[in-house]
Amino acid sequence: MTLRHPSATPLRVAVVGAGPFGRAHALELARTPAVELAAIVAPSAERRDALAAETGAALSLADLRPLLDGAVDAVVISAAAAVQAGIAVTALAAGVPVLVEKPVAIDQAAREQLRRAAAQSSAWLMPGHILRFSAPHAEVREAVRSGAVGRVRSLSFRRHRGLDHQALFPAVHPVLMTMIHDIDLALWLTGDRIENVSSTEIRTAAHPQPLAVSARARTSAGTELSFEVSWSLGAGQHLPDALELIGEDGTLALRQDARVIGPTGPADDHLTPAHPYGALAAEQQVFLSAVRSGNAPTAVTLDEALHGLEVAERIIIAGAVT
Repeated sequence: MTLRHPSATPLRVAVVGAGPFGRAHALELARTPAVELAAIVAPSAERRDALAAETGAALSLADLRPLLDGAVDAVVISAAAAVQAGIAVTALAAGVPVLVEKPVAIDQAAREQLRRAAAQSSAWLMPGHILRFSAPHAEVREAVRSGAVGRVRSLSFRRHRGLDHQALFPAVHPVLMTMIHDIDLALWLTGDRIENVSSTEIRTAAHPQPLAVSARARTSAGTELSFEVSWSLGAGQHLPDALELIGEDGTLALRQDARVIGPTGPADDHLTPAHPYGALAAEQQVFLSAVRSGNAPTAVTLDEALHGLEVAERIIIAGAVT
C-alpha cells in the first residue's frame, strides 16, 4: 500500500481546545515521533498561548479556518461540546480528517449536520471514545468475543463524579458527558443496537444538571443494560467506575482502580481521568495511522457514536418526564 503521508514526513496536526483534555491531546502529540504540533486553536488567547508555549506548537490561533488550506494534515477537536460539531463540519468540508472528543454532537440537528458532512467529504471523522483503547476494557471485550463467558445476559455500569462537574459543565447533561462512555462500551462489547430505553433522574433547584441519572435498556439481541451516573460527590469522596457482566457461562467485573477479574484471571492496568495517556496514546496512534494511510479507521465509527448519542438523547428525554 502506498501511504498518503509517508512515515518519514511529519504529520502536521492542529489541536482545537485548550482545556484539560485538549492539553492532554497536545502534550501527547508533542512527544509523538513524526508528528508536528502545528497549532493550538482556542478562543482564549491566554490559554492557547500558554499551551502552545508548553508544547512547542508552531502557532496559537483563535480560528481553525486559516489552517485548512493545506497547512495541516489532521485536526484533533476537544472544544466546548456545543461547538465541536460545527468545527468538525468545517474541517470535513476542507477534506481534513478529524478526531473529535465526545460528545461529537449535542443534539439531533448537530448529529444530522455531521452525518451529511462526513458523507460529502473526502475525509472522515473518528469519534474520541477513549475506553475502547483502554487495556482492561479491551481484555473484557476479548473475553466476551472469545466466548469465555458465553452469551451475555446483562451488563451494568456505574460512573460517579464530583459536584464540581455542575460548575464545570453547566450546559451539558451528565448523560452526554459521563454516561456516554458506558453507552459506547455497551455498543462495543455487545455489537448490538440499543433499544427499549427508560430512565429516572434526581434534580434540585440548586444545580443546573441532574445530581444522578439511572437508566435501563435492552440490546436488539436481548442483553439487559443498566447505567448509573451522578455528579454529586463531595470533595475527597470517590467511588470507582464499575462494569459488571453476567454471561451464561461466567461473569466479569472491572473496577477502574482495581483489576479485571474473569475466566482468564486478573490483569493489571492503569487508567484514570487524570492520567489517560496510555489509552490516549493508543487512540491517537490509530487516528494518525489512518491519516497516513488515507483509510478511515474502524476502531470506532461515526455511525456508532451517533447511535450512542441517539440513545443518550432518549435517556435524557425519558428522565425528564418521570
